[in-house]
Amino acid sequence: MAYNILNDAFNLFGRFNAFSRNNNYYTLQSIGDTAPSWINTTNYWNLYGRIPELQAVVNRRAKMVSNGKPYFCDEDGNKILMSDLPSELNWLKDLLNRPNPMLSWSKVIEMVEINKCVTGNALIYSPAGTFGNRNIAVPIAFNNVKIHANKKGYKQIERSGVIDKIDIPIDNKGTFESLKPEQVVYMFDSDGINLMDTVSRVDALKYPLSNIEKAYEKRNVLLKNMFSLGILSADVGDGLNSQALDETDVKAQRDDIKKRHKDEIIITDKAFKWQPMSYPTKDLMLYEENHADFVRIIDAFGLNEFMFGNVLAKGTTFANAEAGEKQAYNSTIIPASNDIYKELTNQWGLDKIGIHMKASFSHVSALQIDDRHKAQADKIEAEKLSILLRDGVIDTDEYREMIGI
Repeated sequence: MAYNILNDAFNLFGRFNAFSRNNNYYTLQSIGDTAPSWINTTNYWNLYGRIPELQAVVNRRAKMVSNGKPYFCDEDGNKILMSDLPSELNWLKDLLNRPNPMLSWSKVIEMVEINKCVTGNALIYSPAGTFGNRNIAVPIAFNNVKIHANKKGYKQIERSGVIDKIDIPIDNKGTFESLKPEQVVYMFDSDGINLMDTVSRVDALKYPLSNIEKAYEKRNVLLKNMFSLGILSADVGDGLNSQALDETDVKAQRDDIKKRHKDEIIITDKAFKWQPMSYPTKDLMLYEENHADFVRIIDAFGLNEFMFGNVLAKGTTFANAEAGEKQAYNSTIIPASNDIYKELTNQWGLDKIGIHMKASFSHVSALQIDDRHKAQADKIEAEKLSILLRDGVIDTDEYREMIGI
C-alpha cells in the first residue's frame, strides 16, 4: 500500500520507478524524466502570447523605440522644419499626423518594432499614389507571410529586382493577397545568413524560454498538490482498537481526499497517521532559475536588467534603473530606431530629393542627464573665461574664439 501511494505521489512530478528487482535485491532508481524537454520555437507569436517574460521585454523595447519623435534633415544632418519641406512632400505631413484610421504614428512604429523583435521581420502597407503620394501606412503582422524571391538573383540594383512579390494572409483558410515590393515597406533584422525573411532571435532563446515555461509548470503542480502529497496509513500500534486498511478502505479514503479542498478536516472512525512528503520549494530554486532565464532574454534584446526592477527586484535603485535605461537607449533603442527611419527614407524615395527622416529622443528624461551635465560644464567654463578676460589674461578676440563665436 505504501509503495502504491508513494508511486502515485511522485507521479505528480513525472515518471517514477523507485525500485527494481535485480538478483533478488532492490536497487534505487532515478525519479522523474532525465531527458530534457524543449519548447517549439517555430511559432513565434504563440511564444510571445504565452510567456510573460518574453512579452514584457519585447513590449518594453517597442515602446521605447516608439518614443522617438520623427524629424527631417538634409544629407549633412542639418534639421529641416516641417514647414520648409518641398511642396511635393505635403503628403508626408498628413501621413505622420494620421497614418491610418486606427493608429497614431507612434503606434505604427511600436507595432513594427514588435514584429521585428518577435519574427525578425516587419511590413508596412504603404502604396504610392499617382503622383508618388503615400496616404496610408498600416503595419502588417508578419505571420505566415510568404516572400517570393526573384529568380534573377541578388545582383540587382532595385529591391523589386530581388523580391518578386509578398503574399499576405487575409484569413485563416489559406487565402493570400499578393503585394508588389513597391506597395510595402519591408524591413528586417540581419541574422548574418539570409538577405530576406530572416530568422528571429527567439530561436536562440529556446533554452531559457523552455526553462521558464517548465518552472511555471512545476510551481503550478506544487501549489495545486501541496496538501495531497503524503502518505496516509492506519495506526495499528495498539493491535486491538485499530486494524490495517484493506483495499476497499484505501480506495474510499483516497477518493474522499480527492473530493476535498485543502485544509479541511477528515472525520473518520479509524485511527490514521498522515506523513507529509512536502519538499521545500526554495530548494528547487525555481525563482532563481526564472530570474536567470529572464536576464538572458533581456540581454538578447539589448536592454538592461535594472530596467525591470519591479519584476526582478534585485538590488535595483532609482539611480541604476535610470542608468540602465540610458544605456539601453544609447546602445540599442536609438540605433534600432535609426534603422527603421532609414528604411522609410530609402523605400519612400525621400533620399532621392535629399531628405532624410530620423528620430529624436532628446525629450527622454534618462538622456537629459547628460544635457544637464553639459550645460553645467559650459556654465563653469564660461565663468572661467570671463574671469580671464576681466583680468586681462586674454583679449576679446581670444575670448570669442574660446567660446565658439
